[in-house]
Amino acid sequence: MKQPAYARGFIPHVDVEFDWIIDPKVDKILTLEDLSKNMPGQIWSPIKPSIDIKEEFLDRLERLWAGYVGTKNNEKNVENKDAAEETDKAGKDNKIYDLLKKAEDIDPNKCDGSYELVRETVNSYSHLRNLSLVDFADLDLIYLMSVIQNDKLRNQKLINGSNLPPEEKTRLTSIFNKVWEKARNKDYKIIAKPPVSIGMFGTGFYTFNKTISDKDMPIKIIRTLVEILPMTDFSQIYRVIKNNLNEKINGIGVASFSSLAHCLKPTFFPIMNANEGFGSVFSSLGIEIGPLRTIGDYADACKKIIDYRDRNFSFKNFKVMDDMARKIGKSEKYNVTLERGVKRKTFIVFQGDGKIGFQTEYAGRYIEAPYKDVGGGARHHWNRLKEVSKGDIVFHAANQRIVAVSIAEGKQYQNPNDPSKRRVNCDYTIISQPVELSKYRDKIISICMDQEHAPFNKNGMGNQGYLFYIRKKLAQIFAEDILKNNPGIKAEYLKEIIDDEDTPDGENMDNQEIALNTILYGPPGTGKTYHTKKYAVAICLEKNLSDVKGWEDNEVEEFYKDLEEENRIVFTTFHQSYGYEDFIEGIKPESDTATNQVSYPVKPGVFKRFCEVAAQEDNKDRRFVFVIDEINRGNVSKIFGELITLIEPNKRLGAEEETKVELPYSKEKFCVPSNVYILGTMNTADRSIALLDTALRRRFDFVEMMPESQVLEDIGANEIVSNAQRLDIVKMLDTINNRIEVLYDREHTIGHAFFTGLIGEKATLENLRIIFENRVVPLLQEYFYENYEKIQIVLGDNQKEKDEFKFILEKEIRAKEIFKGNIDDSNIPEKKYSINKEAFKHIESYISII
Repeated sequence: MKQPAYARGFIPHVDVEFDWIIDPKVDKILTLEDLSKNMPGQIWSPIKPSIDIKEEFLDRLERLWAGYVGTKNNEKNVENKDAAEETDKAGKDNKIYDLLKKAEDIDPNKCDGSYELVRETVNSYSHLRNLSLVDFADLDLIYLMSVIQNDKLRNQKLINGSNLPPEEKTRLTSIFNKVWEKARNKDYKIIAKPPVSIGMFGTGFYTFNKTISDKDMPIKIIRTLVEILPMTDFSQIYRVIKNNLNEKINGIGVASFSSLAHCLKPTFFPIMNANEGFGSVFSSLGIEIGPLRTIGDYADACKKIIDYRDRNFSFKNFKVMDDMARKIGKSEKYNVTLERGVKRKTFIVFQGDGKIGFQTEYAGRYIEAPYKDVGGGARHHWNRLKEVSKGDIVFHAANQRIVAVSIAEGKQYQNPNDPSKRRVNCDYTIISQPVELSKYRDKIISICMDQEHAPFNKNGMGNQGYLFYIRKKLAQIFAEDILKNNPGIKAEYLKEIIDDEDTPDGENMDNQEIALNTILYGPPGTGKTYHTKKYAVAICLEKNLSDVKGWEDNEVEEFYKDLEEENRIVFTTFHQSYGYEDFIEGIKPESDTATNQVSYPVKPGVFKRFCEVAAQEDNKDRRFVFVIDEINRGNVSKIFGELITLIEPNKRLGAEEETKVELPYSKEKFCVPSNVYILGTMNTADRSIALLDTALRRRFDFVEMMPESQVLEDIGANEIVSNAQRLDIVKMLDTINNRIEVLYDREHTIGHAFFTGLIGEKATLENLRIIFENRVVPLLQEYFYENYEKIQIVLGDNQKEKDEFKFILEKEIRAKEIFKGNIDDSNIPEKKYSINKEAFKHIESYISII
């Protein structure tokens, strides 16, 4: 009798091919390792050709699967119904919900050309047979299709430099040209940089950084984008992302990926840019998205947001929410706190272990410091206490151990029982297994060795004092130790420290804030006055300056004008006749037409009036900016008078050394409010900082603004093409400035702002002629006191063979033909010079400068 197959060592089986297998309890895709570990009796292998399954078995499998999914869905629906209703109820009671409820959907193809460009670019890569060949140039190409651009040449270079096959490069170029023409014809809703541009997002960075990125990062990202391109079901898309990108990938974060993914699938991927107000939109709607450490976390957040949107709103394109986020992120119209995107500062406080120290402050849930030392001077740790803000993290040390961690609940306030002290309320969490600082002695010394006001000395011991900033690296070490040795500790914010690459270093936090008294200085044309608007808006709206610099010019201008109308920004220009009476107060004649009498009342000056408004009770929590253009052109000692002392931060209203003076005319007591920022500009070509009034120099922070030719590259003002010849404006400007630095100094270089208008249709030889003839050459004449030989060298005329391309022409002086008599001892120059206006009309004149 023949043995059955299984008796001979064979087991009846069926080969089945799965795209993926999911653990429904945690909604996680199981890996081969997971499957082999949990079901060792089953053979698991990567996908391979499978055996056909009989139709009746397929039907049975489908029915079983449908029944299983239905059961699970019902269970989940029952579990989630109440939670969803609670979330919806929480979100409906606010103005943002009402606005989104009324919002009309946005057609991506009519909104901006970047939707089509990203989609078609990914489509091109779907035709690439081997995606393992792609690199950073390819990811740059896809990403920069969504970044604001007003220069066709940039994207053409990116397409040509990619690893796409020639036919796809040709196809993509054709599509880009068509989209560009649509933008030129204003067929899109968004034109970020008139007169013509494509893209919705600021640059953030120009290209992906190869040095800090995983080398296979572009392959992972592009492969994922290609895979999800044809999908129309988010559950499928979700699984792909969780399978491909669930772990942290160096070199690309959620913000950048969300921009890419949104342009590819605008109805599935919300834009999540932490520099804007996206967190405020979701938190105000009651949507808890949690920390976004990985792209997998982002996919989880997308599920929640899509579910909420589909239950409550009619729009599909998440650009609607992005527009709302931008309004919130850049204005104060909605009283919504942006919890995410806030840069937490990290501190360490040495409290001791006695009744007066840690135990007392822990019991009261605060940290506290006097603002005077025994000698009456301001204490360093009190200055640090003023810098603590809501959400900042404090590590509490006692006897060389970190015994607790807390999160600040607000800003400092006066101790009601002791006005000489200030407090900050903190939400303490006790650490059952304290961090032994001695364990990290070497790391502490290494990290703190060059830190000003370091919390630890050169031996790794706590320094004399109370409250100190700690650097990001050290905060991460402490956070990792606490989480590792204290499982279950309720301090989720510690995870943010570990994962957040943007947490600012302690001693650099002072630089995050714009100083109360700041002067922007540099050569002409470096955008000093232009940047005062961005500084002023950032100050008034309490935004990071780097964020505001990324806004569009028209947006900054709009906020600036609004703040001017609210009298929160005032602009004035100093000049030689400007005086104390104009600035502070003075006696001004006033005639009465009815009696023909003249009186001489005391009139407040522009700065005094401004300070009086800022000091009003309703305004004490708002910031005000007083802008002084050309501050070095006025007589500062004469204009400020005794107030030059009052503008110091520690002498202002409410400061620890508050100082008031009696004004000479009105006899009123006057003090400069602490919420008034003074922002000045000065042109170094007029006067060097070294020659500034010493009193002024000591009381202001100075921010240098030098020519930045890269700006011209970034905005597309980097070339002029004429007569089939191309002029590289960036190289030309750099060449001119290098020569000026050698022949004169760096403070008299030529600013890039002279050339920023050479964009798109304005990038013409005629406009360049106007700039050179009316601005650049006159400036050089002023710099070199009409020493035309040096001007010739700067403009490269000394190396040009043809006179027609020389800006400055020289001619030998024949003295005897001009003068009569004996002129041998008259020291008459040998040459005379003239400006060749015809040279300004030839592109060769500018090309040969380089």
